Amino acid sequence: MNPIRSLLNKLKWTGQRGFITYINRGSPGDVETVSIEDVEEIGNGGFVTKTGAYIPYHRVVEIKDDEGNILLRRRR
Repeated sequence: MNPIRSLLNKLKWTGQRGFITYINRGSPGDVETVSIEDVEEIGNGGFVTKTGAYIPYHRVVEIKDDEGNILLRRRR
C-alpha cells in the first residue's frame, strides 16, 4: 500500500487531526493545504476532498499533525 495512503487512513479513521499540503498550480506558492477532516475519500491513487477535488498522491508534499509535527515530507 502507498505510504501516503496508509498515513491518511490512519489519521482519518483514528480521528486524529492534521493537514495535507499539496502542489496546486495557480495557488499562492503553487501549494495548498487541506485539513484531514476535509478528506472525503481515500483511494488507490489519491484522495477526494469534500469540495470534490481529486488530489493524486504524487502531488502531496507534506503531512502534519494538529500540533505541527511533520509526519511526512517530500521534495517538490
